[in-house]
Amino acid sequence: MRLTFTDQPSLRMNSAPSSITIAVSQALSSLVPSADLLAGMERASEAYDSGVRGSAASGRAYATDMSELTHWLEEQSLSLPISSPVLAAYLGHISQELAFTSISRRLSSIRKYHRLAGEADPSAHASVVYLLKGLRRQIARPPKQAPDFKLPQLRGVCKDFGRPGLSEQTAATDHNAIALSERELRDRAVLLLGFSGAYRRGELVSLNVGSVEWVNTGAILTLYASKTNQFGAKEQKAIFYASDPSCCPVACLRAYMDKRGGAPDDPLFLRLTRAGRLQVGHRLSAETVNNLLKAYFGADYSAHSLRASFVTIAKERGLDDQKIMQQTKHRSRAMIDRYTRAREIISSNAASELGL
Repeated sequence: MRLTFTDQPSLRMNSAPSSITIAVSQALSSLVPSADLLAGMERASEAYDSGVRGSAASGRAYATDMSELTHWLEEQSLSLPISSPVLAAYLGHISQELAFTSISRRLSSIRKYHRLAGEADPSAHASVVYLLKGLRRQIARPPKQAPDFKLPQLRGVCKDFGRPGLSEQTAATDHNAIALSERELRDRAVLLLGFSGAYRRGELVSLNVGSVEWVNTGAILTLYASKTNQFGAKEQKAIFYASDPSCCPVACLRAYMDKRGGAPDDPLFLRLTRAGRLQVGHRLSAETVNNLLKAYFGADYSAHSLRASFVTIAKERGLDDQKIMQQTKHRSRAMIDRYTRAREIISSNAASELGL
């Protein structure tokens, strides 16, 4: 008996039984399956669903893209699967509002639907291929890059918070000192760890208390999933002590963790109550990290500025790409170059040395 993957893909990805479950149930309808076979079927079903769904972000993107397409098709009295002419009309429709990168993502979802449904890929037709080339010429634009900040800017923000780990008792006797609120302890730790660890915002908020291991040089942080690590490989980053306590990622992280406490499986960074107190058990959202950068650095900045700034500052200090990639976990130098190309147009350009 052979298991076949013939599932008609659900728009919600998880609202219908797995094809494995259906196929095996049909095949065994006249038999009494063993417990081992049933357990194997269940395990295979879960693995198949996980493979189809991908990461949580991919699952949400697929569901959104297919929902949008289905809504448009219903308005035209059409349904899935679709032909190449219908796909061409849909791409022309969404090109009035979406960037080319967004169109490409929707096209990937449509291809995935048809592949899982065992239907012909409507995007493979030459008419759609040339349509996409035309759209790319007409509406494609370079991806917007998050601006990077300079090290003095980060130092200035951190010094405004006050001294790391300062108690209210010390503040009461030292008029030049400032006791940090729970919000300030958290925000400072988020900024310094996000920068020194070159974290994406999703990675930063996914850290748990148990992700942190204190060592002589500082701390080692461990993650088992990231944008480029979808299969649970152990991924570690190190942060180190800094000479200035107010900007030391290790000291500031420890000060925050001493305040928040918590068990190993608890989220490291917490949301705040309306009163500004740490909300135990409530993980900080990625969008809040984005908002923190805008609040402390300016409206043009985003959470990705932490990662971009790590790369540009490291390059300015002459650090080797391999050392930078050890922290960023980039897979190629090309991604490192994207962060620094604009500055190198000025700093490494023969036109500035022509003697005119």
